[in-house]
This record gives sequence, C-alpha cells and structure tokens, in this order.
Amino acid sequence: NIDGNVDLNGTLNASGNVTFGGNIAVDDGDINLGATDKLFFDGGGNTYMVESANDVLDVYSGNVRAMTFYSGNVGIGDSTPDEAKLSISSVLSGDYGISIDNDQNTSALYIDHDGATSANTIFVDAPTNTTGSVLMINDADSLTSGRCAYFASASASTTARNLVEIINDNALATGATCLDLQQDSTATALNISQNGNGYGLLMGSPAVTTGIALRIADADSLTSGEIARFDSNASNTTARKLVHIVNDHASATGATCLHIQQDSTGPALVATGGNVGIGDTDPSEAKLSITGVASGDVGIKIDQDQNSNALNIDSESTSAGVVYVDANATTTGIGIEVVANALAAGSAAQFSTSSTSLASTASGGMVEILSTGDTDSNVNNLLYIVNDHADSSGTIPLFINQDANASAMTIDTESTSAHVINVPSPATTTGQVLL
Repeated sequence: NIDGNVDLNGTLNASGNVTFGGNIAVDDGDINLGATDKLFFDGGGNTYMVESANDVLDVYSGNVRAMTFYSGNVGIGDSTPDEAKLSISSVLSGDYGISIDNDQNTSALYIDHDGATSANTIFVDAPTNTTGSVLMINDADSLTSGRCAYFASASASTTARNLVEIINDNALATGATCLDLQQDSTATALNISQNGNGYGLLMGSPAVTTGIALRIADADSLTSGEIARFDSNASNTTARKLVHIVNDHASATGATCLHIQQDSTGPALVATGGNVGIGDTDPSEAKLSITGVASGDVGIKIDQDQNSNALNIDSESTSAGVVYVDANATTTGIGIEVVANALAAGSAAQFSTSSTSLASTASGGMVEILSTGDTDSNVNNLLYIVNDHADSSGTIPLFINQDANASAMTIDTESTSAHVINVPSPATTTGQVLL
C-alpha cells in the first residue's frame, strides 16, 4: 500500500495487488498488469478495467460491464462489437439506446458518409413496432422558417430513381395509408414545385378495379371554395389540352370519360369563354360544335322528364335565323320530325307573334315553305296534312281563323290549264265538297 504519490520513470511490474492512496505519474515507462488483472478506481472493488481476452478491454461499473473495446470497435452492452464501430445492446427497459441533448447551435447528430455507394447511410432493420412509430419527429413547436425534415439531391445522374419511396408491401394491409398529411391551418397541405419538363404528379399503372384511383372526399365545409382548380397563364399559342381525359380502348364501351352529377338546382356545368368541340378539334365556328357522330347515334339527345321545356333558345338575332338546319344530304329522310303521340289539347308545333311591326310583304309570310328546285313533273306536296284515322271525325286537317276584315286565304297561281283548287275523288255522299 502506497499512501503518497508515485513518480515512475521505468516499468512497474506487479504480480499482486498494488493500492495507491495518491497520484500516479508515469513520465517514461509502462504499467503492466497480468492477464485478466484489473485496474480498480476509487479504492473500491466494483469499478475497474480489465483485459478479459487478448486485445479486448472491458470497463466495469458496479460490477456490470459498461463498455468493451474490441479490435478498434466499441461496444456498449455488446461484448463482441465486431459488426460496428459503436455497437449498443442490452438497453434496459424504459431507456433509450442513444440520447443526445445538444444545447448548442450545432447539429445534434452529424453523419459524414463518404464511402457509401450501394450501402444505406441510416438503416433500421426489421423493427418490431406495432402501435409505435419507427421514426418520429415530435413537438417541433419552435419552428419559424425551418423544417421538420429536408431531403435534397443535386446529382446529375440520369439513372431512374426515387428520392423518397414509401411502400406498403403487403396486399392484406388494407388499412395502411402510405402517406397521410394533416394541415390544421389555412396554408397549403401539399406543394409540388415542378421546375422540369416532366410530370408534376404521376400515378403509374394503378391496379384499381372497383375502387377510385384519385378521390377528393367529404369536402362538406365548402362555402365559396372549390374542390379542384386547374390554372394556366401561359401566353404560348401552341395547341394543347389543359385537361385531357382518354378512354384508350375501343372495347371499353361502358366507360364514361366525364360524368357530372348535380343533385341540387345549380348548374351542372358552366363554360366561360372559348368554344366547345365534341369530336371537333377546332370548334372555331360555334360555341358548341359536334362532329364525328358514330353510325346509329344522334348528335344531341335531350331526355326531359320534367314539365318544362326540353330545349330553350334565347336569341337576340335580328336578321339571322334562330334555328338553321342544313339538311342538304337528306333525300328520303325528314328534315324536322315531331312525334307527339300523347297530344290532347296541346300542339305538335306552334308559331306565334305579338309583334306590331309584322310586315312579311306579299312574297313572304310568318311561316314560309319554299321550293326553288326544278322538279319537273315529279309529284310533290310542299304542305301535306293527313288525318290518318277514319274514326277521328272531329279532327279538321286545316283550320284558318281570320279575325280581321281581310282574306282568310289567298292563292296566287300561274297555272293555265290546271285547277287552282283540286279535290280529287272525294268520298262525300250527302255532304258538300265545298261549302
């Protein structure tokens, strides 16, 4: 036992125990301990260092191995840390594996990983979390212009890659959401700045069958807001489509490209500015231009189940026609056909005016039927009225009611030998042919 200080210039070899009550200063030389001999601290027998095996140095605290130095590696709770520079194991219940409390304006954890090419810089292997989070950043309540997380890459490589990739890799995990964003303030929940000539958002080859590939649900708090908006302020005159919906398979006959359901009394669709083309890629001649109608289809179909007009046209034209039908290709068909088999007191067609300026002149009329083609001797009726049921005895094919002191009917004919009025083969027996 040495109670004072010891200054050592040579080598001290001790085969038994040596207890120092003072300081030990080694200026030149070594202190050699025998194999498995221990170097105790604080005069006790529970805290010491020992070479437990060749080139393995253990540090004990309270007779519990706290640290192991092994082939250049350090183990805490790991007696053979041959897999890592620092290996931590046997963490006590309720403790953290690593706790960093940095009160300085520097990074709490800094990793300089220059040697990695295909290896991971941070790897969490097969965690057993069930209700906990594998990675959690919590209570970042001091943030102003900072971020909770930042991922950046300036690599010029053209190799296809995902900078951030989230995978739910089990088809049975039907309740797992890959990315959930909750924004409790009025700022943007997700902002994508697409500065390159590529997709801003791509959902590639979704396997959805009866589900929905993209859905915005339960926007039940809307007042003057919108569910979706697509804006472009580009002045470029290149032809393009701001929204393009394609059903790209001819056999998908049950697929509707755009379906709008309006359960209230507001408009189902409002288009302001520009023209609309259905089958017409350049509808410059009309607000609505429809072409390319499939064989057997109609150009426009209106199914009105309510007691109101099926088609209402409000025209401010003065000299132009309100409805113009170009049926120059029609031969045996009908230009305008009205089928009204449920008529009672109504009319199949009605033309009315209350104009005090009506002046159609003698060569025109409120309703005109014109034929300007040379039909030679072809039999034609420009106006054909038929009561086609013998029992409809109360039906008059043509009724003219003239309330003014003027002719009810005027016939201007240029015929010479033909009859002006011809009643061919009437079946009248006791009645008058003309009365």
